[in-house]
Amino acid sequence: MGLLLDSTDPMGEGLFEAFVRARNDRGGIRGRQVVLHVAGYNPYRADSTDAACTTLLEEAGVFLVIMDRADEDAVRCVSERYGAPVVARSGLDAGLDAGTAYEIVSIDIADIDVGENIGAVLMANQAEAEKRRAQAEAEAQRARAVARGQEMVALGKENQAKVILAETAIPKAIAEAFKTGNLGVMDYY
Repeated sequence: MGLLLDSTDPMGEGLFEAFVRARNDRGGIRGRQVVLHVAGYNPYRADSTDAACTTLLEEAGVFLVIMDRADEDAVRCVSERYGAPVVARSGLDAGLDAGTAYEIVSIDIADIDVGENIGAVLMANQAEAEKRRAQAEAEAQRARAVARGQEMVALGKENQAKVILAETAIPKAIAEAFKTGNLGVMDYY
């Protein structure tokens, strides 16, 4: 099975892979494991669409292409050039499967499994990762602030030591001034 995926969609591939993995965990389809071949394309570049279409249908040899949304160029490539069926959520309503060798008459649902919301799980995981990153940044900023505070305490003690050292030089300077005659006893008191 091939997945033709809009490469600008950040979560699309993960959702389809999670679906296929869940399906295979339950035994596949009629006992066969589903193999998903993914080809990304840029919906704003026709050559990208053709390359992705060719990758899936010629190189990977898929028999069916699924899409998260119907892109007219991609559907045309898959159905008209290769005659393969396309299943797209928005394509069935738009009639984009017209002119193919296949016609979807009905879709039978063999079973419905109510599982976890993969999209919500992916978004929760993304939010958790962003939270951990923000916490790490905040911890680094706090550590820098504590280090800067310690530097300031050390600088204050250094300056206080310089003042004490300078104060010890005052009596020597007064004695020298008396000795040289620059300061008299009456000037001192």
